[in-house]
Amino acid sequence: SFCLKNGYWPRPNYIWALGVCIYTYLTEELPFNGESDIEVQIATKDQDFKIFDWMEEDLQDLLRGLLDKDPTKRYTIEEVKAHKWFAF
Repeated sequence: SFCLKNGYWPRPNYIWALGVCIYTYLTEELPFNGESDIEVQIATKDQDFKIFDWMEEDLQDLLRGLLDKDPTKRYTIEEVKAHKWFAF
């Protein structure tokens, strides 16, 4: 991460971590599971996280953007801040 003239700009892995935190907070589960670190790494690479029936479309979209496996396609902090799920 680095600071821009306008402020802090997080790296894609920080956006991923935000997605893991939101997912875990709301579901009380990790998005990717395994019995060992290696299994979790494999699950992260090869599996999709579980979408629950109670998750509204905006939340599903947010999580897909935060947890996109391709860091170049992952949401930026500006996209996160502007996302409908955060609208009040």
